[in-house]
Amino acid sequence: MARPRKTTATTEPTTISIKDAVSQLSTTEQALRLALSHIRPDDFDTVKSIPSLDLEAVAKILNQPQLTEGATTTANSLENAPNAETSTQQESQTATEGATNDPIGQLAEQPQQKTLTQPAQAAQANQVSLVEMLARQATEEIEAIDGLSRVKNAVIINNLQARDAELAQQIQERHCDRKHEIMSSIRDVAALAQDKPEVNSDDISLTSEIDDLINQLGKSLTR
Repeated sequence: MARPRKTTATTEPTTISIKDAVSQLSTTEQALRLALSHIRPDDFDTVKSIPSLDLEAVAKILNQPQLTEGATTTANSLENAPNAETSTQQESQTATEGATNDPIGQLAEQPQQKTLTQPAQAAQANQVSLVEMLARQATEEIEAIDGLSRVKNAVIINNLQARDAELAQQIQERHCDRKHEIMSSIRDVAALAQDKPEVNSDDISLTSEIDDLINQLGKSLTR
């Protein structure tokens, strides 16, 4: 009977938190993240835990200055050899290494500092632009609200003036109609007036007429 084959379980890579890594390497979190930026440039400033392989690589990067100091000490010990030429060569080599290693260290630190300062500057610039945008939007909203209030006030005043003008027009029209009615009544009353006849003057004298009649009768009797 065949024996069942043993299945080998795949072990997941062990990870370590940034805090424990700082304690284990006896360094600071800033220095650890600076070294980590060479390995994980995308999330070195936000990652909270790293695999053990990354921890070993970070340890090698952090130990580079110590290796340089060890090489310098070895070179200084060789300077004490009796051979003058070897001493001179080693002195020049040590000076060359010292002059070469310092700029390299500075150049190595400069990108790391820029890597840290650039996101901070970008975040600060984004924050400033966001504040400016919010301030501009608030100013525009205040101006719009003020404009709306001014337009409302102008419409109210215009409507009041229009109503006053309409009321004045109605009063004027009623007054004109009333005047026409009164004038019509006056014309009707004036039409009732009669024409005045002419009065003839009385030119006849009653006494003269009687005397003339008596005279005429007397003449007729004497005949």
